[in-house]
Amino acid sequence: MSAPASLHASPIFAVRETAESGRGVYATQYIPKGTLLFETAEIAASIVYREYWKEVCAQCFQYDRGRNWKIRNAKTGHAFCSENCQVIWQNDVVTDEVASMAIEGLGKPRQSSSSDHDHNPAYDLPRPTIPEIESAWAAAEDTATRIRTARSSAKPSKPERRLLTQILAIPPTRDLILYQLPALLTIANSPSLWADVLILESESAPYTSPADLELQITSYHHLLACAPLPLLGHITAENLRTLAAKSSHNVFNIWSQDLDDGGSGGSECLGYGLWTAASYWNHSCGPNIWKRREGRMWKFWAERDVAEGEALCISYLGGDERDMTRQERRDKLKEHWKFDCACSRCQAEVS
Repeated sequence: MSAPASLHASPIFAVRETAESGRGVYATQYIPKGTLLFETAEIAASIVYREYWKEVCAQCFQYDRGRNWKIRNAKTGHAFCSENCQVIWQNDVVTDEVASMAIEGLGKPRQSSSSDHDHNPAYDLPRPTIPEIESAWAAAEDTATRIRTARSSAKPSKPERRLLTQILAIPPTRDLILYQLPALLTIANSPSLWADVLILESESAPYTSPADLELQITSYHHLLACAPLPLLGHITAENLRTLAAKSSHNVFNIWSQDLDDGGSGGSECLGYGLWTAASYWNHSCGPNIWKRREGRMWKFWAERDVAEGEALCISYLGGDERDMTRQERRDKLKEHWKFDCACSRCQAEVS
């Protein structure tokens, strides 16, 4: 499969399939240290966590040590660091009628009373297996079909109205539904960007617990029950399952960037986003690529001189790998990204 046009058109690197690590990026010529390799601002979906809703600019993700931004969108609650960011955001999103209706309708859903996952024992259960996932989504589709029928009816019957009321009475998790919504708008308005999402690496069992899977299904039903009708055809189990499967390995955390660590980190994780073209770099515990977010833009530089043919790798550990032992690194990578690291640093540190 060829690489997306947004990434492969470079004279200094190319995307290739590998036997050991799937798709990877390789230098096609000598690259001097400090070379800017790539930059992208294309986001298929993103979310700012609920607790930072008033403190993070919806356009550029600017965060000023917890200070609330004064510029707000009255209908959706989105906050902005400047009038310019508000104008850019409105031109990109609100001018689309369907997007405007969807964001206004789902901008501030009620938070579930069981949102404190740390005290919910259901989140401590093992990840659901693939057969359990398939069974849950198959059962969910029966309800989804009835919701679609009720929404498409010019005059819903009393049982159909009751069903919609019951579905809307179960509040979705805000962070989840407001991550899914931009992805659905991407599917509707930017098919080429969604095509780039489809060729990313997938996780076959992306749900962290049975409770997590249940929340995904609750959000699916809620979107069907209240999203604008023009968007209804894009709200499918397949699309939401694809989003979860692709996001599991490919999202980038949105850090506050208030630490001068020379990388992409900070003291606060504000949310996350799916920058599709930024997701092709493989991992190394001794990375030769340095990355940093500047507003909505991710930029990637050569950390050192890179030889022709060398794999270009970032660290998935956000700089923490510098002070971690080999076993600590491998354990964290196995837990979160499901692979046993065999990078040159890990091989060199075998005792």
